[in-house]
Amino acid sequence: MRSTIIYATLFTALLFAACKKNNSGAPAAPLQAKLNGKLIRVTNLLTNPDIQYNNMKLLGTYGTVDGDTSKSFALTVAYQDIAKGETVDLATDNYGKAFISYREGGGDVYGAGNGWGGSSGKVTVTSNNLQQRKIEGSFSCVLVNGNNTAQTITVTEGLFSVNY
Repeated sequence: MRSTIIYATLFTALLFAACKKNNSGAPAAPLQAKLNGKLIRVTNLLTNPDIQYNNMKLLGTYGTVDGDTSKSFALTVAYQDIAKGETVDLATDNYGKAFISYREGGGDVYGAGNGWGGSSGKVTVTSNNLQQRKIEGSFSCVLVNGNNTAQTITVTEGLFSVNY
């Protein structure tokens, strides 16, 4: 349990520190989902295609929820190792090909993916164009509180379309 909390804090801190504004000239990519049935839109999107993890390059996408800077949502995918049409099962992914995290009000971090015991879900890549630097797909999961695994958030109807 303690290692999960440390891992969650370290991963979130790494994502915050490593992200940069998407200044490619393309509009900010949409990232949205329903959290416990309520639609959220991730705004002020930051991306970083250079996160190194388990000999993979991960694309970190991070932003605030509905313009509220006290809430944040992050989706991270191994964009160079996931092919179009591939689905990553967050409960069994031992390589860390995808992570999802959410924080509200500076409080606990909720997450899904490698290292988040009790989490589940899927991230499906529907388009992955390395030349145009764009990845799209969908996701759904159960996020687990890093401090109390009995507390969860259900994420449904997640969509992403990220330029990096």
